[in-house]
Amino acid sequence: MTFAKLHLFLLHGTMWAEAVMKYLIPFILLFALSCSSFGVPECKLTDWLMQGEVDASKGFPAVHYFVQQGLCTGRGNKSDYNYGRIEGLKSYCASKNAFRVGRLGEPYRFVCPKHEDKRFRSRYRLGRDIFRLETEIEDRKEQIDEFYDDLKFGKNLSEFERDDMIEQIQNLKNEQISDQKLIDLKLKEARKSKLIGAF
Repeated sequence: MTFAKLHLFLLHGTMWAEAVMKYLIPFILLFALSCSSFGVPECKLTDWLMQGEVDASKGFPAVHYFVQQGLCTGRGNKSDYNYGRIEGLKSYCASKNAFRVGRLGEPYRFVCPKHEDKRFRSRYRLGRDIFRLETEIEDRKEQIDEFYDDLKFGKNLSEFERDDMIEQIQNLKNEQISDQKLIDLKLKEARKSKLIGAF
């Protein structure tokens, strides 16, 4: 399994798997942090309002507060942190950012308010579809390169094997063309929705 395929398998699972990630990952991080010795004096100077805004703008769930608090040996200001998150989510949950996050292949942890979540996921899926198609094109390119190497250096290949490889290369190229057409259509949709700039 190539890295691209593994990335796609991990990223593009079911919505159920993404929902599990929403709650499980922060607690795994918290557990890992609790196994270390911290004692960070700089935490006394932490601006928890700003910390909440920064974490939310990166798409971290609210429970990430406890990770930050753990780094600060229990010190924290949850009220300021949550207030900061309100501002951070305003930028994170914006339509253009939803598309950007999806196209980068980043996970969505279901952090947007309920009234914005549906819109966010719609824009996010559009970006993620493009990411998936671009990754598949790159994965097929790797397969094509491998076939060309086999044709070039495979001294004991039969004529049938060579013909089969050439046919597979052509099939992969056709699939790349089809994927690129889908990407162009989705980019057109993104431009129409003003998620990206026009050419």
